[in-house]
Amino acid sequence: MPYKTGDGTQFPFPVFYYHPEDAMIQDTIVYLKNAGKMDKRLIHVEDNVYDIPRRIRQEVSPDFIVMFNPRTQRFEIHRIDGRYSLELTIPYDQLDSRAIEYALYSRDVERVRTEIEENNARLDEAKRKAKDHENSCKARDLFTYCNRHTDKETWDDEAYKTREV
Repeated sequence: MPYKTGDGTQFPFPVFYYHPEDAMIQDTIVYLKNAGKMDKRLIHVEDNVYDIPRRIRQEVSPDFIVMFNPRTQRFEIHRIDGRYSLELTIPYDQLDSRAIEYALYSRDVERVRTEIEENNARLDEAKRKAKDHENSCKARDLFTYCNRHTDKETWDDEAYKTREV
């Protein structure tokens, strides 16, 4: 059964295209691992069923490569231009179109920063409300105890135990 290429040429064997940029990426990864700048356990993901690594290089940045970290069992996006850096860790178990959307979302630093600040403000407000609720429960218990024991000048150790916490 002959194999056809994109331009219609037929070959008796499957044809794999050689991309010079892929060889350059491999050379860079080998250099970074040997220089100790990149973890040697990282596995370069050259391609997958959905062609996500190529699409990330096209749609997000040509300097990005996808690596799999076997220690954390997560996919990571690294930058390999003049400086090497871990850009982000993909929070999904599968490498699919969500990874591209997440990488594009992460590029807008101001939007991410405002969302983080809003989330932190919500968490701070929830903590404040929980602390206020705890204090009001303790104050109510102390007030009830003091009203029931008006003959004592100070309360005993049992007074400060709350039932609702």
